[in-house]
Amino acid sequence: MFTFKLLAIIAFIAVVESARPIPQSKSISLAELESYIQELDSTNGFKELFDSLGDPTTQLKTWNYASLPANIPKHRYPPPNDSLLTYDETRVQLTKLPNDQHSDFINANWIDNYARDYSYIATQCPIDSTIDDFYRMVWEKNVHEVVALASPHDIEKGKCSRYFPEKDAKYGGLEINLERKEEYPDIVVRIYSLKKDDLVRVFVHHHFVSWPDLGVPEDPQQLLNLILKYRSSDTYTQAWPLAVHCSAGVGRTGTFLLTDAMFESALETGRVDFFTHLKLMREQRISVVEKPEQYRLAHLVVLEAYKQGLFDKNNKNVNLRDHIVDVNNNKNTANNRGGHVIRNDKGPAWTDHSAYNKQLGFGGMVAPRPVPCAA
Repeated sequence: MFTFKLLAIIAFIAVVESARPIPQSKSISLAELESYIQELDSTNGFKELFDSLGDPTTQLKTWNYASLPANIPKHRYPPPNDSLLTYDETRVQLTKLPNDQHSDFINANWIDNYARDYSYIATQCPIDSTIDDFYRMVWEKNVHEVVALASPHDIEKGKCSRYFPEKDAKYGGLEINLERKEEYPDIVVRIYSLKKDDLVRVFVHHHFVSWPDLGVPEDPQQLLNLILKYRSSDTYTQAWPLAVHCSAGVGRTGTFLLTDAMFESALETGRVDFFTHLKLMREQRISVVEKPEQYRLAHLVVLEAYKQGLFDKNNKNVNLRDHIVDVNNNKNTANNRGGHVIRNDKGPAWTDHSAYNKQLGFGGMVAPRPVPCAA
């Protein structure tokens, strides 16, 4: 009798749970964000919302060009075992090289910010054979900053080629010189000069080293630090696209881009809509944000920024660097630019990037607006 009653109770709970509607995503104000997160946490709402978007690996657009036999070797995770290819509609298109009709291809997609098209480039970490293509993309698309989310463990395991040199190198027709290296908690910043013919540009490589594949950082402040670090760089401008990669360029990359886009939305409008924006991102690149935990993390990072007053339009003196915190020691790291500066033995380490830009005669070139490409 007891067993029968227990089974009946379990069945009733299952019916109630199945009948409970999935929490509705909506555009919410920053003042509502904390209670919204608490509600989702108490009802398993993050997972339900995430699952309602569908399987991240579902192909939503055509990828005919990426599937051509000549382009299959350029994917880090090609079919038949994996299918992390690039949609035709949003793929980043390079200039074709002589005698190579498929040299315009790279595994990268344009991703929109909350209100601006072509704000980001989501890409896989280069494989050895595509490092030249990566730097061609950097130069052609006027990328002056890249956020690298692949960990040192990823590099050791061959999930990411070491395309960022520690000494002078040549890739993609560019002379690449490491001018400065800065080490912070969780982040290593490398400042390069890229030279082609008589043109020289600054290229800043923000390497976040503490994000496990298919997981999340231990503290939302760590990811907030990364956003603040790249946004406070002297090369930061919304006129140029930001390139972001992890290993495959989907899970961690998508999480960062969703977070940054909602950071921008909060900054400009005081409101956020994570669900709607992730739905859009999924139509631009497959598998972006792979786990409910990653989706939840994006909310927590924006909430942390809100609590720190970073979106307060009445405060005209907000300095992003003042909010970069070493979560291990719980102290601000901005006043000394965050930590240890490694000098290049070719010359002095510049005290800031603006002086470095002046030294190079950097002129603030504006990227042309990208256009959708045909397959």
